[in-house]
Amino acid sequence: MTAAKTLDQLIAMSRVLGDPALDYAILGEGNSSARIDDDTFWVKASGQELRTVGPDGFVRVSFERVLDLLERDVDDEGVKAGLEAAKVDTTVTTRPSVETVLHALALQLQGVNFVGHTHPTAINAVTCSTAFEEAVSGRLFHDEI
Repeated sequence: MTAAKTLDQLIAMSRVLGDPALDYAILGEGNSSARIDDDTFWVKASGQELRTVGPDGFVRVSFERVLDLLERDVDDEGVKAGLEAAKVDTTVTTRPSVETVLHALALQLQGVNFVGHTHPTAINAVTCSTAFEEAVSGRLFHDEI
């Protein structure tokens, strides 16, 4: 599959994930990516909304350069610089999402060519709750197996 065809499919997937009616993503949050070849992948740029993202909303990055960030002790500025250095086309002004490393790892799994992750309201309600630890520290239902 060509890089352009992969990008078209990634845009379509991203827009579905960002559809407000599905409630998968609050305010366009979440991210998406797709393997282009063994060396590179598309990842949604920082600040882009899933529901409206277009071709200019993705950045082509190098697996090797992204995964190299895992081998170094970097602070926030180091991550930003590393992601900037991972861009295949250095003239692109958009910045790869801070979650790019997570996507690089997921795309390394056998058979995985597309990754989408979202921040659904229901999950955020639990994880942002002051009772989160209590909610996940034991059984939720008396008859669960």
